Amino acid sequence: MQTKLYLKILLIGFLVLSCSKKQAVTFDKKITPYNYLDKEYPIQYLYDFDSLLPTEKQQLLKKELQTLHHKKGLTVFIITKNKIGRNGNIKEDSELLNTILSKKFQVKNLVLLELIAKKRKIAITTSPNLKNKLNDSICNIILDSMKIDLKQNRFYKAFKKGVKLTEQYSDKN
Repeated sequence: MQTKLYLKILLIGFLVLSCSKKQAVTFDKKITPYNYLDKEYPIQYLYDFDSLLPTEKQQLLKKELQTLHHKKGLTVFIITKNKIGRNGNIKEDSELLNTILSKKFQVKNLVLLELIAKKRKIAITTSPNLKNKLNDSICNIILDSMKIDLKQNRFYKAFKKGVKLTEQYSDKN
């Protein structure tokens, strides 16, 4: 009986000591679809969460988007995911993402291209100060130019085409 009491006291002491130690909380440094909106990190420009592009194409596209941002002040984010946000409407989801990302990175001229390949959905949204240059009609022209390549799973070519047209139309006016 006394042995059981000692074991219980020992167990309680061990639990108290193990709970009282402070442990540093570590977070995964990898950017995922679950943490990219609230995690602190530099602008990535391309978030290929659906792994549609090979690594070398991702690097080329990121470099092109980064150059566009630094030379022309036009920031284009491309996000690929495997599901639409809460509302089930990709356009609303993209508009909300555009607002969040422009505030997070303090970007004024933001264009967001969002693709959910499995659902065959794509959207393009712009920050308010680009609405005159990239209105809904022009955004639809950009999306239409990408659709042929997207249907044939040529994602890199589609994104390059979309970025090039976005740059051309934003230069006009």
